[in-house]
Amino acid sequence: MEEVIDSEYSYNGIPESIYEYDRILGITDGIALNINNIVGSGIFLIPGNVWRLVKYPGTALFVWISGGYISFLGSWIYAELSVILPNGAGELKYFDEAFSGSKRLFVRIFSYIMIFIMRPILIVFNACIASQYLIYAILGKNQENQSGYFSKGYVIIRTTSIIILMIITLYHILSSKFAARINAIFAVFKILALTIIVIVGLIQLQNVNFKNHWINVFENTSDNRSYSQRIGSYGYAMLEV
Repeated sequence: MEEVIDSEYSYNGIPESIYEYDRILGITDGIALNINNIVGSGIFLIPGNVWRLVKYPGTALFVWISGGYISFLGSWIYAELSVILPNGAGELKYFDEAFSGSKRLFVRIFSYIMIFIMRPILIVFNACIASQYLIYAILGKNQENQSGYFSKGYVIIRTTSIIILMIITLYHILSSKFAARINAIFAVFKILALTIIVIVGLIQLQNVNFKNHWINVFENTSDNRSYSQRIGSYGYAMLEV
């Protein structure tokens, strides 16, 4: 690492860059990183959870469309921010530019929550889901029951999750370039898997009568929940999406 003093300053007088690092990630690595962040292990689990929460095909479709629209708006906001602030990207940079003085306390709180709470929880969740898929691929329907904190199935899933986390941490520590290549390979496999699922789904649509499936899409006679319980379930479904 070579120390380089940059003469360019931002509008608030803080140097834009104090240290210069060698570039490791390229455009392809950045695209793969975004794909891995968007397409996680939960993408195959969340649709089932949303369906169990809303219980109506029309409502489930509305929830997914609404979530996609909100995500689209969020992506546009990040794109605009990256154009306005080309010298630095990320939530911390954006919040730091937006809030000054005593308001920067909120920036630090956000950083603490993101680094020590939100990101670790997301990583652990993906590791647990990945371990469940792995165990199911090996044992199939003969896998152990996970009920109970000390049951055999629970211990196997959690132990596998810890091993997955250790492997991921290890190759990220050993080499950033190697980790970038692994992430790119995972991104390619995810895209291929989703492409196969979409193609198979489109093939199956040939034997489907669309008119029958669009009748009473917002009705479900098996749903005996109260109005307040339904509203709560819809809100939780939006969080899942």
